[in-house]
Amino acid sequence: MAKLSEDEFLWRGRSQVRSLREFALLQSMREAGLPVPVPLAAAYARSGARYRADLLMQRLLGVESFVDLVRSRRADAPWRSVGATVARFHAHGFHHADLNAHNILVESKNGEVSVIDWDKGSAEPSPGPWCERVLDRLQRSLRKWLPEVADEIIVAGMRELRAAHAQGLNR
Repeated sequence: MAKLSEDEFLWRGRSQVRSLREFALLQSMREAGLPVPVPLAAAYARSGARYRADLLMQRLLGVESFVDLVRSRRADAPWRSVGATVARFHAHGFHHADLNAHNILVESKNGEVSVIDWDKGSAEPSPGPWCERVLDRLQRSLRKWLPEVADEIIVAGMRELRAAHAQGLNR
């Protein structure tokens, strides 16, 4: 059943349309100078009590997911860069409710970190306890997607990531 309805959502009014909300959120993040894809267009089609939504954005080329980098490089994965980048989002109040290691992309040439998949994201008034929950979610995703990587590597990497995150928030 999930396959049949994965692109359909319950209609709760235009202000709750996921593609339009993500489009606006991405625009706000771009205006703040944060590394997200450029949103190009958003649309939705309503059918009774349900709707389908689409978002078109710039394709990021020459990137690898953080999960793939940890899997292949392990010791020299960009833990600190990811932590610093996530801190930039948090400092601006951008909350990624589903941050996992596949939603973090690292450019191969210059190591720039981008964050994608903001459909469940929101803008908060300021950093708060939710920041720690986001990092906990990221750590759980690494454990889920990388069962072959020793837990010590993930714990040590997350320690680096959290240190860079705290430094980025000046905590």
